[in-house]
Amino acid sequence: MASNSTSSLGSASTGETAFTITRTETVPAGVRVYHFDELSEATQQVFAEIDGRERVVRMGEAVANEFTTDALVVFDDYYRIDVP
Repeated sequence: MASNSTSSLGSASTGETAFTITRTETVPAGVRVYHFDELSEATQQVFAEIDGRERVVRMGEAVANEFTTDALVVFDDYYRIDVP
């Protein structure tokens, strides 16, 4: 698997925020790494529905607040969360 490069999208007018989630093999220095079990149930559900491809996910405010900076989530692989 190669590491991917992505860009973030800005806030949607629906009160949700669009994040780009990408599977990656690299863990850059200084990036916050969350383990799946540290996430809220709503955020865990988002990751449970990921099929390994890059996707833009709209998250409500409560979920979006978990990611205030670019981060990685360890689930079945490493996933990079690009924060707008």
